[in-house]
Amino acid sequence: MKNILRWSPRILGLLIAGLLTLLAFDVFAENQGFWTTVLALVAHLVPTGLVLLVLAFSWRWPLVGTVMFFGLAVLYPLLTLGRLNWTATLFISGPLLLASALFLGDWLATRRRHHRHRLATGR
Repeated sequence: MKNILRWSPRILGLLIAGLLTLLAFDVFAENQGFWTTVLALVAHLVPTGLVLLVLAFSWRWPLVGTVMFFGLAVLYPLLTLGRLNWTATLFISGPLLLASALFLGDWLATRRRHHRHRLATGR
C-alpha cells in the first residue's frame, strides 16, 4: 500500500502534464502564421510547465505537492472563469485536486512511518 501511495500522485502528475501538452496542440488547428502558432503553443504549454515544476518539488516533499496541486486546482477555474464550460474546467481541476489528495495521503503515511520508527528505536 505504501508504494501505491508513494507513486500514484507522481504518476498522476506526469499524466496531467501529458494531458495538458496534448491539449496545447490544438493551436495547430487554427491555421495561423508560423510565429503566431509558435507563440500560441508556448502560451498553451505554460500550464504544463507549472505542473512539472510543482511536481519536481512535490517529488521530494509531498506536503508541498498537497498545497501546490490544491492551489493549481483552485487557480485554474479562477483564471478560466466564464471562458470554459464547467465540465472542461472540472476535467482539468479534478485530477489536480486528486493529485493534491494523493500527495496528502503520501505525506501522512510517510509521517506515520517515521513516527513509528522513532518510537521503535527510541530516537
